[in-house]
Amino acid sequence: MAIFVFLLTYSSLVNAQYYEKITSGALVDIKQRNYSSTWADVNNDGFDDMLILELEVDLQSVLYMNNGDGTFTANPNSGISEHLGPSIAATWADFNNDGFLDVYICNTGNEGDEQSKNMLFKNNGNGTFTRVTSGEIVNDYGWSLGASWADYDRDGFVDLYVANFNGINYLYKNNGDETFTKIITGEIVNESAASYGAYWADVDNDGWPDLFIANAFGASLPPDQNCLFMNNGDGTFTKVLEGHIVNNNGISHGASWGDFNNDGFLDLFVSNHDWSENKFNFLYQNNGDGTFNQVVGINVATDMNTSFGSAWLDANNDGYLDLIVANNKTSNRRNFFYISNGDGTFNSILTDPVNVDVLRSFGMTVSDYNNDGFVDVFVSTYSTSQENGFYKNIGNSNNWLAVALQGTVSNRAAIGAKVNIWAGGIMQTREVNSASGQYSSSSFVQNFGIGTNTIIDSLYVRWPSGIINKLYNINSNQKLNLIEFLPLNDETNIIAFSINDQLGETIIDEQQSSVTVTMPYGQNITALSPVIEISAGATIIPASGESVDFSQGAVNYTVTAENGTDTQVWSAVVMTMPNSETNILTFMIENQVGE
Repeated sequence: MAIFVFLLTYSSLVNAQYYEKITSGALVDIKQRNYSSTWADVNNDGFDDMLILELEVDLQSVLYMNNGDGTFTANPNSGISEHLGPSIAATWADFNNDGFLDVYICNTGNEGDEQSKNMLFKNNGNGTFTRVTSGEIVNDYGWSLGASWADYDRDGFVDLYVANFNGINYLYKNNGDETFTKIITGEIVNESAASYGAYWADVDNDGWPDLFIANAFGASLPPDQNCLFMNNGDGTFTKVLEGHIVNNNGISHGASWGDFNNDGFLDLFVSNHDWSENKFNFLYQNNGDGTFNQVVGINVATDMNTSFGSAWLDANNDGYLDLIVANNKTSNRRNFFYISNGDGTFNSILTDPVNVDVLRSFGMTVSDYNNDGFVDVFVSTYSTSQENGFYKNIGNSNNWLAVALQGTVSNRAAIGAKVNIWAGGIMQTREVNSASGQYSSSSFVQNFGIGTNTIIDSLYVRWPSGIINKLYNINSNQKLNLIEFLPLNDETNIIAFSINDQLGETIIDEQQSSVTVTMPYGQNITALSPVIEISAGATIIPASGESVDFSQGAVNYTVTAENGTDTQVWSAVVMTMPNSETNILTFMIENQVGE
């Protein structure tokens, strides 16, 4: 009976259906050769729009606007379509912090000098874009296959890293005035490898974005090793030399960061070609100290194909990240779909449309495009005889939370922000990234499944600026739009305490939460009015300047922090000096005569 129940449960898992294929509509009606799909809410209406790039040099890339009813409409007048590629990758960010997402597009280097230039489009805020034409960031020649934004120096403006297949990679520092300075020193910009993509993430939770680079091979094998650069926090990076993550001999096409084991540190999935000695994809578990362990012996790390795009998502909203991988092997083009068991292992899903469809799959991106709380999937297809793969999540009874972030001190798109939630005893972590998988990027909205729980106990946002915002007791099944704010002060200190005519300095003991003042001998201490300085934004009772009787001993002052929650009781004691006079006022002897 136990064996029967296990087999029944296993069969129901692997044969479960999570998605239904969308077979009509603007995103799938037009067949084109494309590697890249990117989600971004370009008009700030709360719904993700879609940019699909065209790899053919004489055809147009198209921006599709989300109508908010499950349909999309092509926007041929966006200003993006009029500039031809061959375009292979895109990454979104609000590079000038004006409140509208801009896009950087990589063009391959095999169609002449002019069309080898990458493109930066500034969002005009009205559904149109203006191409930026000045600066090295759009005039450097290279065979660029990927790019990603991050505020690596944490100055509030996103910077750009470009991965080149031929030659060195590029790093452009944002000057904050819509111009960029090309960084030319450091290993991070002076190594020549066949780079396919660049993926920023704060690996060690120190607040500074680190960089992983997926490398393949150039003219011949063996492949170039992947690279991991740790941010030193001073504008420089240290190249990691040890560990399988940078010594793997894999032909790596892309990567995706995600905390699959819910320990608060981002893990890494790397998709590989099966030509090299390491024919499998790589899964690395983050140790939390800048090092990684390679996960082996599970399906995610033993299934073999020519894998390209990938995306982490919680497909069933159970609180654990699942994984979808785009494949394009000639003999088997079925994608991989893995559902997490919640214990570090995964079930391979075999009958879902995401897995069953046989497409020439490259870019793999996810977004809850219809805002129903369940994450949907889009697959870019390099074929004029096949439509793109668009899959709507059919959902279940599990609850969820979606979080959309807007920076104020940090960059406006909140790229690099970390979100932690606690629900049902489980902590989950997400980070806002501008690139994932291969050639593509998923939604900036962070989606969390919380199973049968109905309340999120707490939510922390760790912004790139270093500010931490905290929320508590949040209802499920809603989309939160959170704007970065300076947190209310939680300090409850008495900083200064003085009384007119006091002797010497006030003794303030923070550990004992006590204040001691000494007054002159004979001073009446029944009605003193101390002047008190306390922590910024805090309040105190009795108030500063209020008359207080200190003659009966210690007086308690209660300080309430600016946040209205934290309080501290301070004990104030006023003492008077003893009589210091030494004169003999009277002197008499028995039977004396006279004074």
